Amino acid sequence: DANLRKLCKSLAPTSVRVLFNPLFSQNSKGQTTKKAGNTKMDCNTHDMTVKLWEQFYEFIKYVGWQLSIDFTNIHRTPTNEWDSANAQAFLDYAQKNEIPIPDFQFGNEPNSYASNYGLDTQSPSQTVIDLQNYHTLLSHYPPYKYSTVVGPETTRPTSSTKYFNDFLASGGCNVVDEISFHQYYRNNDRDHPTYHDFLNVSIMDLLVDQFTMARKLMAGNNCNKAIRLGESSSVSGGLDNVADRFVAGFLWLDKLGQCALHAITRVYRFNVWGGSYSLLNRTFLPNPDYYLTLLYKRLVEGYTFNASSNAPYIRAYANCAKPQGYKLGALVVYMVNVKDEPVTINLPQFSGQAVDVYWFTSGGEDVLSLAIRLNDVLMDSSGKNDISFTPKSIQDSIEMPALSYGFIVIPEANVEKCRDQPPTTTPRSRALVTKHYEFSRSTGAALEM
Repeated sequence: DANLRKLCKSLAPTSVRVLFNPLFSQNSKGQTTKKAGNTKMDCNTHDMTVKLWEQFYEFIKYVGWQLSIDFTNIHRTPTNEWDSANAQAFLDYAQKNEIPIPDFQFGNEPNSYASNYGLDTQSPSQTVIDLQNYHTLLSHYPPYKYSTVVGPETTRPTSSTKYFNDFLASGGCNVVDEISFHQYYRNNDRDHPTYHDFLNVSIMDLLVDQFTMARKLMAGNNCNKAIRLGESSSVSGGLDNVADRFVAGFLWLDKLGQCALHAITRVYRFNVWGGSYSLLNRTFLPNPDYYLTLLYKRLVEGYTFNASSNAPYIRAYANCAKPQGYKLGALVVYMVNVKDEPVTINLPQFSGQAVDVYWFTSGGEDVLSLAIRLNDVLMDSSGKNDISFTPKSIQDSIEMPALSYGFIVIPEANVEKCRDQPPTTTPRSRALVTKHYEFSRSTGAALEM
């Protein structure tokens, strides 16, 4: 599909996570330990054939995405060791065909194997041993022996806290290059979420609490590794007619801001297509989060700065602006306004300077619309035309619409850290700096502080 290729290519550079789950391999001779009484396991899915992989990889090469391969430790030998036969078969093929793989993940929520697959959960110490064997396996493949290895890919640091801590206490920090876990704000089965959760700053703060908990556990185990989100979205299991609508962008942009602020190296959005929280719909056309993601990638790069607000319903973050779109020294502020009132934004450090604003609002009657507007102009969702984002230039008061999210770029900010950053600085190499920017706002239309 030409439109699909174009839409995915626009997101490059990026990395795509490919999960190899040998539990669902019909031809494998390894063993699994099935937990009696659980009916969630479905072994009727199909193997990834060589032909199917070749088609997939040709697509990945065309759109310019990198691969991040994730093997799980679900499949066990009769002596309860990780059965690496599937991994070896793939690595043999990948090495022979000179497939670059800079990044390997290991695990897929190992603390939840019982609830997800009906299997006995492997202990954290056993997962550490499995990762040691994983490194040994990769060392036999020259193209991949120095690739990054991340894990343990547990669920968010709440119910998984004990598993996560025991993994670190068992030496887990020494067998991974980065610590990774999955993050969803709500669970569809347990929390019964609604669209109101996407506008709730207390829900947004759950991510902050989870980062704080992860750092605390890591510090307690002398682990000074970087953190990434190996899988992440809004609601685990999805939320039909909500998680793919305009309202989803509030949690998504706030998550990107919090990840930048907490020096999270990578955020793997689940998922590109399929399910009820994807960037593209089932016919491969853009959902609202696609436009938000694409504009974020076009504007945001480099150093992260602290930004403060004087109202809880406004969330503000700041980074250097991408030099491909603006000159070095430019600053980009991105914000969400979860209140049903417009606000006036004041930038006291840059008073009198012209700014470019990019405000996203619902393209329909409410926040549950599948359509999205940029600066009051409806975005083209046909997928046939190149997507462009035209800013609105403002030099006086900046008004942020009610129930909106978006970006303010200050082209002449001349921020030293942004002026001196190399043009190739990528979003995942952000460093925290101490510069603090304050943004004030007032409720109501066109009010001044």
